[in-house]
Amino acid sequence: MVKMMLAEIKHYLILLMFFGNVLEAAEPVKKLHYQYNDKTVIWITNEFCSNKNISKEYPYSAIAIRIDGDVLPGCYTNVNDDIKIQWIGGDFSIFPANVFLMPILENII
Repeated sequence: MVKMMLAEIKHYLILLMFFGNVLEAAEPVKKLHYQYNDKTVIWITNEFCSNKNISKEYPYSAIAIRIDGDVLPGCYTNVNDDIKIQWIGGDFSIFPANVFLMPILENII
């Protein structure tokens, strides 16, 4: 009887974990951008950082895209009212969080 109850509890826990993951994966991806200059746009997103070396300190993904197609991936975290981006190459940048809410310039990128 106890074994049957434990098996049933385990079954329900597995179902809860599965549905929890489905609901978590269903969260829409949100992206914000900052037009750094006339050739580069920096994007931040609520997707998790894929770089295991820095993902604990910088949990979310960022990327800088230049007009010539070059990209620089990174991960970010918020520090007070700022966004701190750790670039995969080793450098970091800090920007006021509100710059990611400005409209993008037309016909640039």
